[in-house]
Amino acid sequence: MKHFKDVLENGADATLKASLSYQQQLKIKDLKRYLHKQGLPMRIN
Repeated sequence: MKHFKDVLENGADATLKASLSYQQQLKIKDLKRYLHKQGLPMRIN
């Protein structure tokens, strides 16, 4: 998850995690919660 945080903090507007979701290695809701806790603006709904 830290990789997503790093790229968003360094100017990326979005990230792609389709392959991780497809393989169920990382759930979107877990990633959003993590990024929100790290202080990144994120819709949690």
